[in-house]
Amino acid sequence: MAIREEGPLGRILVINPNSSTSVTRSMEECLSPVIEATRHAIECIELSRSPPGIETDAHVAEVIPHILDRIGEEDAEAIVLACFSDPGIRQARAATRIPVVGIAEAAYLAALGLGDKFGIVSLGQSSIDRHLRYLKALKLDGRLAGDRSIDMTVVELMDGDVVDTIVKTARRLRDQDGAPCWSAPLRTARM
Repeated sequence: MAIREEGPLGRILVINPNSSTSVTRSMEECLSPVIEATRHAIECIELSRSPPGIETDAHVAEVIPHILDRIGEEDAEAIVLACFSDPGIRQARAATRIPVVGIAEAAYLAALGLGDKFGIVSLGQSSIDRHLRYLKALKLDGRLAGDRSIDMTVVELMDGDVVDTIVKTARRLRDQDGAPCWSAPLRTARM
């Protein structure tokens, strides 16, 4: 085990753009190995004025001002927008000189480092439509094998055990849509 040097390097703010504290706590749980291994101070927050889930284009439009307000208050070294729609990423990047990373864009680029195509498991049809618009803007739509819905809201997702549903959907992406399958351990946490 490597010995960590003392003292923080800087603060990374992970913004859950919705108001769900359970989603934020789940993010912290998923990030716990990273938080323990880094000298960066990583803080996960939600935006209390936002809806409990970001499921529609109206929700995306609603949260962008909240994201920009929070970024304007921050002294972080980097910002992570922790919503797969990457709401307001263009505006956030324009509003600050610090790096702003969206988890969707980061996931797309990481997936393309592993294969020619990738698949997405989405909450619903409005998410699928939004993802396709974003992929076209990023010029990555030709690399999408498929985007399949689990037909759930964020609240439903957090209230249930959805691992089996997500695994079945991922298998359809692999078997029916041609999304590659990578051998990697699956770390599960509640959304």
